[in-house]
Amino acid sequence: MSLRFHALENLTANGNIEVDKTPKITGIFASNVFTLKIAREFLSDEAYKSLVNSTKSGQKIDRAIANQISSGIRSWAESKGVTSGYNASALLQSAALVFYLLSEFLRKFDTIRFFTP
Repeated sequence: MSLRFHALENLTANGNIEVDKTPKITGIFASNVFTLKIAREFLSDEAYKSLVNSTKSGQKIDRAIANQISSGIRSWAESKGVTSGYNASALLQSAALVFYLLSEFLRKFDTIRFFTP
């Protein structure tokens, strides 16, 4: 008997199986993404404004402000259950890469011309 048929047999032999109700996808989609809305909660006014200016107009972020932003991202990650060590450093590297790519995209977005018929 194949594994599939064995699994089906076990399911039917056990009778009723209760299944937990799954949450709506909108409730979990992007729940682990450091968005500007979340940044507003975890950053100072100065760091938040610098981050927004950087993503919208490509302004460079001062090193002191960048440290504040990384601390805010770390606090947010820890609030999500990430522990220190590999997980936190990997998350921070990923977040830094996302911010870099986003700022590069937005910087180049102004020069893109769309073809209209």
